[in-house]
Amino acid sequence: MKELKSSLDMIRRTASGLITGIEAQLFELERDRELMQDMSINGQDKESLLLIQDRDLTQYSLLSVSGMEAAELVEALSAMKDYDRLDIAEYLDNMGAWTTEIANERTREFGEYHLDVRYYTDANEVINLKAEMEFNERAKEPIGADDVILKIAFADGF
Repeated sequence: MKELKSSLDMIRRTASGLITGIEAQLFELERDRELMQDMSINGQDKESLLLIQDRDLTQYSLLSVSGMEAAELVEALSAMKDYDRLDIAEYLDNMGAWTTEIANERTREFGEYHLDVRYYTDANEVINLKAEMEFNERAKEPIGADDVILKIAFADGF
């Protein structure tokens, strides 16, 4: 009888520990789900692709940056201090973004990515590729009559 009671006690303690662990995981999942919903509601479901590279592309890192659009990313990278450049992913995480490395020079992963921002490590240069692409697309549009202002100057004035 004592053995049966001790076995039941052990089963009860084990079950209690399992239930407590499951409840903690469920609480964490629910909190993460609420956070993601809040981000979507507040328009924070922004995502950008950032290529961190040197000029000759011997070292690079392709990052997916969630929580920042291209303009915000350019602003954050432009504001970096020298010590922030040691770990750019950590810097961006501290700025409130989530970073995930997609590829680097060791992964040998190739694919087609539409980059938003490029950062040259050896020149500390940030390029907003998305803005450049939009500018180039606007430059291809034909000029309308309303887009042109013509001023004619004479010797005695306009």
